[in-house]
Amino acid sequence: MKYLKIFTPISFALFYFLTTGCDKVPNTATSKPINTDTIFDGRPKIDTATPIYLNASGSSYRNTIASIINSDGSVDAWFTTPGNKYPNGLAYTSMITYNKSSDGGKTWGTEAVSLRPTQGNADQLFCRDPAVVKLSDGYYYIAYSSSNVSESIDNKIYIGRSENPAGPWDKWNGTKWAQDSSVAIVKDTAAVAKKYYGAGAPSLIVLNNVLYLYYTFQPNTGQSFIKLYTSDLSDTNWPSKLVSMGTVLDKSMYYVSKPERAVVKYREDIKKFVALFSVNSLTDSSYISYWQSSDGLFFSRSGSLRYNLKIDLSGCGLSSDENGFIQSNTKNFITYSVGTSASKLDAYLNYYTY
Repeated sequence: MKYLKIFTPISFALFYFLTTGCDKVPNTATSKPINTDTIFDGRPKIDTATPIYLNASGSSYRNTIASIINSDGSVDAWFTTPGNKYPNGLAYTSMITYNKSSDGGKTWGTEAVSLRPTQGNADQLFCRDPAVVKLSDGYYYIAYSSSNVSESIDNKIYIGRSENPAGPWDKWNGTKWAQDSSVAIVKDTAAVAKKYYGAGAPSLIVLNNVLYLYYTFQPNTGQSFIKLYTSDLSDTNWPSKLVSMGTVLDKSMYYVSKPERAVVKYREDIKKFVALFSVNSLTDSSYISYWQSSDGLFFSRSGSLRYNLKIDLSGCGLSSDENGFIQSNTKNFITYSVGTSASKLDAYLNYYTY
């Protein structure tokens, strides 16, 4: 019995923390406007939140933001937003808009529609979750999620290209780029068709003339993974020649009610890939889980991000250059949405340093 004395309330709490990992420690705050948990060494030092979009109407959102920081400090950004209707009255549930900031994300210009679904094609119901890079051929390439079932079922990944970051975009149709047709470049058949999320929420990185396409995959209830395809960009038909590299991160232990979008970028200063995704999204116990990889094929958990982030967050993103690189000499930021309903969301960014 004398050995039981070592488990005082304080030592038991420490034992729980060390054995369960910092990502499992809940944020119990219910009224604070931001998360204030202690930051951990090796993770980004996060500044206070700056609003990008405030949902003044109470019935709109901006979510899953992709952003490129240009060499002049300006920012190109793409947002998932509510959809509209085709001329024949058929509704599509979401689309992608574009906006530009000339001062690194502090203020923004006029938002405009950038990419819509294509009626009569496999992506006709919606397009969302943009990921954008600019290749050496001068084109911007935008990967996005869509489905011909619903936003939560049987997702696939599509891609388009444009000489202008705002669009218009030609979509890959299996053999060429065209405005009036689209074919999925990733459709993971391991998912139970017409029942689960499938493959979506892409991230793009260009490293050594190889395209890395990471995406979230949910084949069944309670399972959620980050998987990877690569393609040699020296081949002009690279969208049709993606090679599966398998699962790089199993995030099933963080699964709550749906697979949360993950974003993957490359830190050039330390030559490592970083992956982020939100946990407990849309709740006051939300936070961001932070992972790293030396080869892009196996990720290990580095901890959680809470400090200065708003609660009720979801859909996080990371700014980068046009190749998906996080540059150490740039004022980088994390983006995310805030709200308790997926249809009513503000959008924020937090600058950070390492």
